[in-house]
Amino acid sequence: MKTYYLAFLLLTLFINTSAQNFKEYYLKFDIYSKSELNEITRIISIDKVINHSVYAYATDKSLEKFKQLGYKYTLLEHPGKGVKENLATTMAEMEHWDKYPTYDLYVEMMNYYETTYPDICKVINLGSTVNGRALLALKISDNIDTEENEPEFFYTSTMHGDETTGFVLMLRLADSLLTSYGIEPEITNLVNEIEIYINPNANPDGTYRSDNNTISYPTRSNANGVDLNRNFPDPANGDHPDGHSWQPETEAMMNFAKNQRIVMSANFHGGVELANYPWDHTSRRHPDDSWFINVSRDYATLAQNNSPSGYFTGEDNGITNGADWYVVYGSRQDYYTYFHNSREVTMEISDSKFVAGSSLPNYWNYNKEALLQFMSECLYGIRGIVQDIDDEPLDAMIFIESHDTDLDSSMVFTDSDLGDYHRMIDEGTYNIIASSNGYINDTIKNIIVASNSTVTANFVLQKKNTYNISGTITNAGTGEPVENAEITIIGNSSSSVFSNNEGIYSIDNIPEGNHQVSLSKNGFTKKYSNISITEQDTIFNFQLFAADIEDFETGNFSKLNWQFTGSANWIIDNVEFFEGSNAAKSGAIDHNNKSTMFIDTTFKNGGVLSFYKKVSSESGYDYLKFYIDNQLQDKWSGDDDWSYEEYLIDNGEHTIKWEYTKDSDVSSGDDCAWIDYISFPKFKEVIDSVQLDFSPLFITDTLFYNDSVQHQIIITNTSEAIHPDYTISIDNEDNHQWITLNKNSGTLLNDNPDTVTVTLRTSPMISGPYSCDILLVSEDLDIDTIPVYLTIRDTIESMLSIHEISDTITTDTIKNYPIIITNIGRDQINYSLSENEISGYNWLSYDKESGQIPVNGKDTIIVHVNSNELDPGIYQAFLTFTEQDGDEKSITISINVKSPVNVYDLQNVSPLVKLYPNPFTEFLNIDVNSQFNDDFLIKIFNIQGQKLYEGKYKNTKKVSLNNLNQLLKGIYIIQIVTADSIQSEKIVKK
Repeated sequence: MKTYYLAFLLLTLFINTSAQNFKEYYLKFDIYSKSELNEITRIISIDKVINHSVYAYATDKSLEKFKQLGYKYTLLEHPGKGVKENLATTMAEMEHWDKYPTYDLYVEMMNYYETTYPDICKVINLGSTVNGRALLALKISDNIDTEENEPEFFYTSTMHGDETTGFVLMLRLADSLLTSYGIEPEITNLVNEIEIYINPNANPDGTYRSDNNTISYPTRSNANGVDLNRNFPDPANGDHPDGHSWQPETEAMMNFAKNQRIVMSANFHGGVELANYPWDHTSRRHPDDSWFINVSRDYATLAQNNSPSGYFTGEDNGITNGADWYVVYGSRQDYYTYFHNSREVTMEISDSKFVAGSSLPNYWNYNKEALLQFMSECLYGIRGIVQDIDDEPLDAMIFIESHDTDLDSSMVFTDSDLGDYHRMIDEGTYNIIASSNGYINDTIKNIIVASNSTVTANFVLQKKNTYNISGTITNAGTGEPVENAEITIIGNSSSSVFSNNEGIYSIDNIPEGNHQVSLSKNGFTKKYSNISITEQDTIFNFQLFAADIEDFETGNFSKLNWQFTGSANWIIDNVEFFEGSNAAKSGAIDHNNKSTMFIDTTFKNGGVLSFYKKVSSESGYDYLKFYIDNQLQDKWSGDDDWSYEEYLIDNGEHTIKWEYTKDSDVSSGDDCAWIDYISFPKFKEVIDSVQLDFSPLFITDTLFYNDSVQHQIIITNTSEAIHPDYTISIDNEDNHQWITLNKNSGTLLNDNPDTVTVTLRTSPMISGPYSCDILLVSEDLDIDTIPVYLTIRDTIESMLSIHEISDTITTDTIKNYPIIITNIGRDQINYSLSENEISGYNWLSYDKESGQIPVNGKDTIIVHVNSNELDPGIYQAFLTFTEQDGDEKSITISINVKSPVNVYDLQNVSPLVKLYPNPFTEFLNIDVNSQFNDDFLIKIFNIQGQKLYEGKYKNTKKVSLNNLNQLLKGIYIIQIVTADSIQSEKIVKK
């Protein structure tokens, strides 16, 4: 930021008349970086930026604030100075379009068009200005009183009253459309295919600031000294980014946008020559940035082609992104584009703000072709109708997949009268989604849009199933039912109901799917919850936490630990209040001072913090400001009567602050603010220690694919804490979509346990083992972990009696080994068997290569081992058992072939181990052959071959596995592995 001292004023000129009680200055200053403008644009009205020179307008108040920034500036001659034109007073004097009309003639011309062309033209009164002048628009269409499947297009000009070139051009455009209809094909087509609206002057008070018959010293601002192009709601800075209440001219344009479905528009300015496209408020690009660039470039090119060299070449040869040029908050361009899903461009069409009347025909010639071409752009792209199965039009949203964003509000909506939509978009291939409340979304994929072409995509949406939902609302602190609690389905205005004396509510005919619900009652913290309605899920119970209410009815600030700073403390007012008999009122302060009231507290639970407020101050300069944790949430000024405010806040420590601030001069109204009936989320009590018990200690289950099961965790308070809270969550939840909890927090009431339902769902997971942890956190932040183990079985799944054949035999031996296959899935198994021998000898065979096993059935494969041609040694092979879905199981065959020593050796081959009891419950004993002295491993596998246990043992003859209580009931395989042999046995947990 620069720190230059203010320069002496080189030239002062202001406009101050009886018609407009304010001064308007025009100034110039330099900046180092455009980033500086992010703050400056909030104070004064930037007109244009040329390199590092900034030209701007200011009023007395805003100029004083700008001075405090320390910039060296020069006051320039106001663009309206010296403006003096002989205005046309009759239609005949407008014949050559080289004069400006008086205001009365302007109104006469608008009415003349309606009277002369009643079949295709109608005058619309959008509203009135501060000084009572009419804000007029013409509607031009081939069927003027009939709603048609047509895009609605809007041209408007001169919202800055001293930028008048577009004023007459809009009148002339309307005249050209009406007089050429049915004669010139291009114009006839536009009128036939587009519903056209033209507002020639959006700020007649600024243009005719002296009287209706004179354009002398026209002002940028309206009669209240407000720049209308900073007065609209802003996507990033809220309803009143300029600090001023909405002006009558602003409200007229906002109401017009609400009542129409304008799909494309442009507003005309002067002072430079270029097309300025969104966004103005942020450097982030609109999803349709390339489309905006193309239509802006087309306009600039046509204007250049029809004009002398050098016309319409500002910034990037006639176009610019708004924020790249300079940041503006509260522009109409961003308002229409964001809040009404339109596509608006700002056209700066003359370097001179007030072009001489004699030059107006030239500007018409420069812009006529571009004006018509720009209108035609709304006919290209994707269009269609969204209806239900009865051919009734629907209010629907049209969303381009992987293109549109909620952040930029770039989706479009249908016109509810016919269900038609019009989506201008650059050439490309798109998937388009239509959605409507209560209906199932539909998608049309791979729509190919060519340049300057139109594709039709109609939708017929199926109505969603509706269900009656119900539930109970209880007090989270006591468990008692809450009567007269209001529950509302957000977005469904007919769904608001109240709970009865048992806390029970019911709402009929709510569409299936996801919804947000609000719950509220005086004395409780308002909350919002998300629900998902299905045929199975129609009962939703809720808890409301008691709120801590501050209504100042104690007559002082003793109820809570209020603190005050600033030059005057807040006081209790028993004259002005919202409810009861008292309210809090800001202290009496002088200029450049503030009065602050705040509280530091800890909330037991999150929810809505709400209050009522009233302000009476100088609009746009003296504010009531509200902070959470020293972050400004909102601010209010002017004459703002009692109104409700609410803010979501989470649990934990917070600082909540209200502050009334004044600027350097001027006081208006009562010069103060009031606060009443603050509803805080419940304050947290100090708890030394919380002890929670829970059961079970872990969860384990086995499910088929597309199954689900519910387990319950019982949580009990075993400490002396009163009504302690807890939270419960899935650790790393995003990676474990197969598990959900029915709630994420709770309060343990008295000695009553609380129940959390854990749902395990296997779809769309693949088969295999899964695990995660449930985290239980008590109010004093102690954390307990509940492990969850899930095995998902395939619908086609088998169990082999053995996974390994390991034996010691002598040469010249033939031995058979049965393998039993059990179908444990839900479908018939078709299997095949193949082998992979490591040795080159044909010592292994089996009795079948394929087979079928019905559900719950079994099959047996006999494996034959023939050592007749084998030399002593260890031989290995692998059998692969393959199911029809491609799943494979491997059977390892390991044969130790020895030469027989004598008959005794052949008759006394003892097993390596003995297992008992088998079946077992909690422990399993393993006795090792007394002749065996080597180290060995013990491994346990489930029937899917997943290893569950491995232990290494040395110099022992007996092992007792007493830690098997966590195994589910079922069949397992145990292996004893030595250096030269493996023994596998089946064990059963009962």
